[in-house]
Amino acid sequence: MSDRQDLAGRHVVLGLTGGIACYKAAELTRELIKAGATVQVVMTAAAEHFIGAVTMQALSSRSVFTSQWDAREANNMGPHQPDARGRRGARRAGQRRFHRQAGARRG
Repeated sequence: MSDRQDLAGRHVVLGLTGGIACYKAAELTRELIKAGATVQVVMTAAAEHFIGAVTMQALSSRSVFTSQWDAREANNMGPHQPDARGRRGARRAGQRRFHRQAGARRG
């Protein structure tokens, strides 16, 4: 990567699966960071047998995702909580509210 382009402002997702090439991922992460990129590492459980998530976290300065079911929310947005009644129930509740208010205005 000696002739690398400037990667300032670029975001790179580096996915590691189980394989000996995981050892090279540490060097690649270091080079991408030097070039100015932000590196987000995701790893499978098999990849963790070759290189630790803590190592990749230290190199990337970002937490490493090790599961597709990771509960962390990177964008600080809470999970979408649909109305417990569902669409139809919410619509009916809105209609009842409307009819109650309309009836109160008439009488």
